[in-house]
Amino acid sequence: MQRLESPILIVIEDTDHNVFGALTSCSLHVSDHFYGNGESLLYKFNPSFKVFHWTGENLYFIKGNVESLLIGAGNGRFGLWLDGDLNQGRSQSCSTYGNEPLAPQEDFVIKTLECWAFV
Repeated sequence: MQRLESPILIVIEDTDHNVFGALTSCSLHVSDHFYGNGESLLYKFNPSFKVFHWTGENLYFIKGNVESLLIGAGNGRFGLWLDGDLNQGRSQSCSTYGNEPLAPQEDFVIKTLECWAFV
C-alpha cells in the first residue's frame, strides 16, 4: 500500500462478527508523527450504522509503524488501534472523533480485515 496516493477504507470484522473501521483522508505509511486531516472518520455497523467525524479538538488522525496502526487519539486513548500483525485491536472513545468504542469489547481479535483504495 505504500505506493498508493489515495484515501483508504478499512473494514474490520472481529471474531464476534462486529463490523467497523475507518476511512482515512490519505494513504497509510510509516510515520513518527500523526498525519492526515479532518476528512478521516471512524464508523461501526452494530447495532446500527454510526459515523464519527472529526471533532476539531486535535489533529491525531493517523500514525503507524511496524508495531501498530493508530487512528484517532487523545488522553492516552485510541479510536482504533491495530497491532503490527493485524491480529488484535482495541477501540476506545477518543477526542479526535468523539466516538464511542467501535466494538462491544474494548479489546478484540480480528477475523477479517480489508483495505480499499480509491484510485
